[in-house]
Amino acid sequence: MSAKYHQCPFCSYSAFRADYMKKHIRIHTGERPFKCPKCDKTFSRKDTMKTHMIIHQSEWSLSNAGETSAKPAKNEKRFQCVSCPYKTSRTDDIKKHIMLHTDERPFQCSFCVKSFKQKSNLNSHLRTHTGERPFHCPQCDKTFSRKDSMKFHVIIHHSKWYAHNDL
Repeated sequence: MSAKYHQCPFCSYSAFRADYMKKHIRIHTGERPFKCPKCDKTFSRKDTMKTHMIIHQSEWSLSNAGETSAKPAKNEKRFQCVSCPYKTSRTDDIKKHIMLHTDERPFQCSFCVKSFKQKSNLNSHLRTHTGERPFHCPQCDKTFSRKDSMKFHVIIHHSKWYAHNDL
């Protein structure tokens, strides 16, 4: 008995299961049949929509946080990610963290088709198009598009200076 494979009509992808192929084809068609009941955002996969809904659970926790009689301690890590052990005291941090568990990439490059989960990653990527190099070595004239590249340069080439200074 030979295995029956499902071939994508748009590319070379093939799958043994029809449901895998159905999910794959949405990449090409842009179909997003799953709608968040809280904010009407749409998704190509049901599991991604469910992960997205964690954001609303965090918002619910926030709106009801004042209903408890005890005031939370400053910097108490009361927002827990439901997908991993991460905890934080800040709602902005939990929302940013939750994006790591979804396939949402809301920050789109205006020069190419790439998109990113975090704005800081988009900003770093944009420098590949613009040629901007805002990070300057404090010891020489070399410039860098990324701060970590500049720090690495200083450690490698200016280790004596680095040992006595903070970047």
